[in-house]
Amino acid sequence: YSWANPQDCQRIASLVETAIRTFEPRLLARSVRCEIVPNENETDFDLKLRIEAVLHVDPISEHVAFDSSADFDGGGIHIESFE
Repeated sequence: YSWANPQDCQRIASLVETAIRTFEPRLLARSVRCEIVPNENETDFDLKLRIEAVLHVDPISEHVAFDSSADFDGGGIHIESFE
């Protein structure tokens, strides 16, 4: 996969979305969305993602959003901010 290839980026976003739906039961599966965020820094090789979902912890449901990045060198997803 390459951070510079739009098809690869979309595939990675889709895989992250599927993983969250599968392994994070506190987020309502049908609400999970993972979008690619344009990266303005040409020397930053991370793929920027915005993850949005509805957090459901009975009896409360609340919209949450995470700004994150996929690190191709070290592997993994890093959460940069949370709303």
